[in-house]
Amino acid sequence: KLEAAFASWSGSSELPAPPMPAPAPRAGRALYFVERPGSAQSVFALGRLVPKESEPGYEALRVADMVLGGSFAARLTSDLREDKGWTYSIHSSLEDGLASGGFFVRSQVRGGVTRPALDAVLAHLERLRKAAPSAAELEQAKSLLAGRFVRGLETQEGLADAILHDALFGLSDDRLDGFVARVRAVSAAQVREAAARWLGSGDLAVAVVGDAAAAKALEGLAPLTRTG
Repeated sequence: KLEAAFASWSGSSELPAPPMPAPAPRAGRALYFVERPGSAQSVFALGRLVPKESEPGYEALRVADMVLGGSFAARLTSDLREDKGWTYSIHSSLEDGLASGGFFVRSQVRGGVTRPALDAVLAHLERLRKAAPSAAELEQAKSLLAGRFVRGLETQEGLADAILHDALFGLSDDRLDGFVARVRAVSAAQVREAAARWLGSGDLAVAVVGDAAAAKALEGLAPLTRTG
C-alpha cells in the first residue's frame, strides 16, 4: 500500500542543516503583561536561556532544577502551594533546543498575590545560587531525576524516543548508559555552581496574564511592555 501510494514521489534523502545561531542573551530583565479584565487569577511564566544539553556539567543543572521546582516535592511547591496557599501548581523545567536550552517557571496564582508570588520565585532562584542544597534535598532530587529517567526507558516507545532525542540533539552515543551514574555523582557544591552560573534572575523574561490591578502591582519588577 505504501509503494502504491508513494512510488511516484522523488527527491533527495539528504536535507540541508538549517543555520541555528544561538540567540543573543538578554541585557536586563523584561516584563510582558497581557490584560484579562476581571480575571480572578494571574498566569505567569518566566524564563531564560541556558546551555544546550551537551554542555559539560548539565547534569548538575538538572539536579538544581529538581531542587527548585522540577518535582512536587521541590522548594517552589513546598513554599507557594503548601505553606502560602497561593497556587495549586507551580513547577520549573529545562527544555532542549538545537541552538540553546531554556529554563522556565510556570504557575497561576490568585490575582492579589501576583507580585508576591513572582518575588518569591526570584528569591528562591537567588537562594539556590548562593547556597548549596541540603543533603536531604540533594538525595531526593537525584533519586527523583534518576527514577524518572529509568521509567522513561521501560517501554520500547520510551527507549526509541530517547535514542531519537539524542540523535536529533547531537548527544553522545553513551549518554543513556551513563546518565544515572552522572546524576548520582553530582555534589551539592556543583548544584550551587550550576545555579550560580546559569540561573541568574537579572536577565529573565517574565510574562503575566491577568487583571489590570496585577499590572499595577508589578511596577518596579522590570520595564513593563503591555501586549495582546
